[in-house]
Amino acid sequence: MKNKTLFKTIVKITLISLVLAMSMFQFQVLPAQAGALTNISDTMSRLKTGVGANHEINFTLSSDTAGPKSETITITFNTWANGLNGIDCGDVDILDDGTDEDLQNEAGNCAADADEWGAVVAGDVLTLTAPSTSDTTYIDGNSVVTVQIGTNADTEGPGDEQITNPAAANDLDIDIGGTFGDTGTLAVSIVTDDQVVVTATVDPTFTFAIYKPGTTTPTTYCWRDASNTGLGSISGGSATVDTCKYDVYTATNATEGYVTTINSVSDGNNAAFNDDATGNYWFNQILPITDGDVDASQTDNYSEYGASTSDSDATGLPVTNDNLGNGDCADDIYTWVSATNLYDYSSGLPMWSPLEAAKSTAPGSETATICHAAAVGPQFRAGSYTHTVILISTGTF
Repeated sequence: MKNKTLFKTIVKITLISLVLAMSMFQFQVLPAQAGALTNISDTMSRLKTGVGANHEINFTLSSDTAGPKSETITITFNTWANGLNGIDCGDVDILDDGTDEDLQNEAGNCAADADEWGAVVAGDVLTLTAPSTSDTTYIDGNSVVTVQIGTNADTEGPGDEQITNPAAANDLDIDIGGTFGDTGTLAVSIVTDDQVVVTATVDPTFTFAIYKPGTTTPTTYCWRDASNTGLGSISGGSATVDTCKYDVYTATNATEGYVTTINSVSDGNNAAFNDDATGNYWFNQILPITDGDVDASQTDNYSEYGASTSDSDATGLPVTNDNLGNGDCADDIYTWVSATNLYDYSSGLPMWSPLEAAKSTAPGSETATICHAAAVGPQFRAGSYTHTVILISTGTF
């Protein structure tokens, strides 16, 4: 009996002890446990060793963690040595789910106050401190936090400093912690050079053609209308100016564009139409004008001859006037060469200089129309007259 009684007593004491132990465990207050950050990343503007780089660090808080008053977030740049030298709050932004948090400025020594976050660098650690206003949660759990460091910061900036990259290496850790509770680590790589140079060469192109006016039909003639070439039969003293024209086309990728010049073949019998200014008569020459206009009403054995262009960029031939707006050359102002050094009287040969007939100062394609015009007096010598011009187009690459 004594043994049974003793056994029952031991059982009762054991049960009472278990109940007390369970009661104590049930009502014990356990300390809070730190959570793990998720979706941690650092997007850098450069990965090359020794150069400055912007950082955009993103992470998501755990559901049980928040950023209450005066709590800190620390970002430790391991192995960055003195890379954070010069970084201050003007180079830092904090964003909560994409919205900028208020940040202290340099005038406030970058320290947190009642309403603004602080951002202070010490060695390789950036410490972000929440404002001190009581009973305020500045960042809720599950929030996406973004920390921008460098010239990409603009809340109190724009930022004017960047973090200098350390020596080239892989697996360089950046630790995120602080009193707010969550922790996490990310890794980046720094390389000798992060740039690849891609080169290419564009071959030069140049196309030049002389066309029948308004077409792409190559020609070696000056056209007075769609069916007839040349100036035709010039009637002396008829009070008309006879004209003909052709198009010059240039297409090029030359950096500085192109210039097309017009020049006369240097042949005393292949110059143009007229007497010279002294009244000396030169057979088979209708010599060029010197007054800038082909006058319709020529007298005696006088005449005038010239050319013009539709290209306003050319500085040699005058731009076509075309007062009637019909593309006709009859209303144009013409020239050929300047009055000075017009003739070499000793040889009887014109002293020609190339004149700009078309021009562009950039790559492209365009068509210019060149007009030729002549008028003769009633006593001008009868005969067949020919003037051959040379057109040279040159690109500047």
